[in-house]
Amino acid sequence: MWAATIAAGLALAAPSGPAEIAYVHGPAIWSARADGSGAHVLVAAPAHTALGEPRWSPDGSRLAYSSSPSENASQIMVFDGAAAQPVTALRKNVAESSPAWSPDGSRVAFTRVGGRRPRDWTSSVVIRDLATGAEQTLAHVRVFPRLSSLAAPSWSPDGRLIAYTESRLDRHADFRPEIRVVPAQGGSSRRLIADAQEAVWAPDGRRLAFSSVRDRHGRRCGSDECWFAGELYTSDASGHGLVRLTRTEGDEAAPEWSPDGSRILFTSDRNLPSENADASEVYSMAADGSCETWLTNGTPSSGVGTWRPGSGDSYDPGSCDPAARGVTDEARPPSAQPAALWFGTTHDGLLYTRTEHDGATRIFDYDDCARFAPPCAPPADVISEPACRLASVRGLADNAFRLLHVHGALVAYYDSQANAHVLSGSAITSLQIPGPNSVADVRRAVAALRPLGAAAPPPRLASPEIPRAFARMLEHTARVHRRLGAGAARALHLNPGTVRDRLRLRRALHGYRIASCR
Repeated sequence: MWAATIAAGLALAAPSGPAEIAYVHGPAIWSARADGSGAHVLVAAPAHTALGEPRWSPDGSRLAYSSSPSENASQIMVFDGAAAQPVTALRKNVAESSPAWSPDGSRVAFTRVGGRRPRDWTSSVVIRDLATGAEQTLAHVRVFPRLSSLAAPSWSPDGRLIAYTESRLDRHADFRPEIRVVPAQGGSSRRLIADAQEAVWAPDGRRLAFSSVRDRHGRRCGSDECWFAGELYTSDASGHGLVRLTRTEGDEAAPEWSPDGSRILFTSDRNLPSENADASEVYSMAADGSCETWLTNGTPSSGVGTWRPGSGDSYDPGSCDPAARGVTDEARPPSAQPAALWFGTTHDGLLYTRTEHDGATRIFDYDDCARFAPPCAPPADVISEPACRLASVRGLADNAFRLLHVHGALVAYYDSQANAHVLSGSAITSLQIPGPNSVADVRRAVAALRPLGAAAPPPRLASPEIPRAFARMLEHTARVHRRLGAGAARALHLNPGTVRDRLRLRRALHGYRIASCR
């Protein structure tokens, strides 16, 4: 049995009031109301485990999801409110995902990919009976040579059919998906909709919602292959009468109907359309595509939402104007650290989302929109590390940086595509702001920096402090240059450009102080 940490019980809410959703964010599965409020951890992952693709059972009492404790293995789990039980065994080089409940809750369909050797790998749609453990394979394909895969099984409301996505590379190395259906009792499959994926039936069984790549409005690429960003569509149950619901630059995916058929949950990276896996968030919209609203704004890397049946009778997001909705960011301001600088909770339309640690180095991530205004500015990072690290500060002396004085700090800036490094106090602060950036842009960004805990940027930043060993190196270079002139480079075993750069940095650091390095 795999342990799970529960932040709230699973007792169903009263039949009236806001319905609940569940979604993945970070290493955990979260729960929230239909308007995105009240977010809290529902199931926390065991150490070094990733959870994904939650799906509530038809009666809202159990939650199925995938659990991956390693890169090459995952299994299907079911959480019943007291514990998380494995539905399938964990096996090396076998990945199981995309659980989908049968309408009566007795069976779970999912996908399985893997095998003993990569050349023999297959991708399959499997049904498992929860009471007996019996399995039935409905469809399968060989993974290689075209990276074929089956994904996203979904039951029809009458339990007779299962829709799934089959995808493979075409001759242009683009993934081309299609929606296929197969009888739940077994038999031949047939194509239902071309250039489409992730089909789900409406509760009345008359319509389908799915993500389509037929518009070719955005192309994303990995190392060797590409895929098209999707738009959400609906159709009748036969796959005809297509109606386009979304028109954005993002990748719209993972639709799910509310139990009353009035709204559709989905995942999108529209605010930060990119190949960054952290860009997705959960949204909902009316069944006709109106009233689009973000639900996890301020919570990047969230997605694959699922409605909880029986949890409430209102699927209303509270407002059809996403611009009027405040962010539901759960990120806490970082704790104080001497000399560390950051932008505060927002910067240039971006929202601070988390702090990453690498030893004494802190990375402040700004990778979500501070408002609903797609597309948002590209993500930015502020990296603060101690100036006492000789290797870090020495790198500023051995490169041909442009040196600027901004608000009392010294800024080393290379060109319009490079990062800016700010020497202030006993820290070096690197600004990773996607370019191109002019000198005016760099000055504006530096002027927005503030110490941790400060309510606003100060009129002046602290003067630079450098390690004693680094100061000795600069002074030694200056003494040798005064004595030997052009011969200093040979005497110091440096190239002339490095000598010039060190002398420029020394002049720019006039009045520097020695950092208190332990």
